[in-house]
Amino acid sequence: MAINIQFRRGTASEWTAANPTLAVAEMGIETDTDKFKLGNGSTAWTSLGYGGIKGDDGTSGVVTATSPLTYNAGTSTVGIDNTVVINPMTTAQDLIVADGASSVTRLGVGTDDQVLSVVAGEVAWADAAGGGGMNSIVEIIATDSAYDVSAISGFVRFTLVGGGGGGSNRNNPSGGAGGTTSIVSGGVTTSASGGLGGIGSTIGRAAQNAFVSYNSGQPSASQYGEGFAGLGGEIKTVYYNLSDVSTIDVTVGAAGPGGGSGKDGFRGVIVMEYSA
Repeated sequence: MAINIQFRRGTASEWTAANPTLAVAEMGIETDTDKFKLGNGSTAWTSLGYGGIKGDDGTSGVVTATSPLTYNAGTSTVGIDNTVVINPMTTAQDLIVADGASSVTRLGVGTDDQVLSVVAGEVAWADAAGGGGMNSIVEIIATDSAYDVSAISGFVRFTLVGGGGGGSNRNNPSGGAGGTTSIVSGGVTTSASGGLGGIGSTIGRAAQNAFVSYNSGQPSASQYGEGFAGLGGEIKTVYYNLSDVSTIDVTVGAAGPGGGSGKDGFRGVIVMEYSA
């Protein structure tokens, strides 16, 4: 045999008109609002607070030191310490940013690779500073100078190449070493050494003017070798933060001279890469 449990019920207006005092833990349900109240044995209906299958709606509520927050689902407002805060978000990935002591605003999501920054004193999405990518600007520095970097900020990548050593001559003179390439920024020096010159030699494959002597019946050849090429300069990569720097002192390694008729080496170079 089924047992039905029923609670006291009526419309909101019926409850208000009757205004009964419910017994302790006795439940009364408003059939047209789906709200309910629990009695305490002494307080009349109209003075009781709601529990609720839905709960109590409205912009007002009990705001105390231990319960400072109210929420109105109908208007999407949140009350904090009696201050109503309207939810400004409209799109996925939105952020809420305070724009005053008691008000907020929406900050939409930035574009790919942007970073959250402060622009003119306000939170905003902005492109990353120099160093975030090395594909924007490339400068080649090939002469000694006090190089102007006042228009550049952030991290910059420098690739230094020392001067190449000169080649040697087959008649034995050695080539000279290449010069050192260096940068001085903020008292910090980075250097790339020049390459060693080729060493003169009287050995190696025979020169093209080899001859054959028949005096002894044995073939012989000129013993002059063709010499060796010089070595390339050292290659070094370094990052400098140029945000507070106006100039850098640059020295580009000289080419090592060739020995005799040996070829000179190549002059050093500095490659500077940074984002706009």
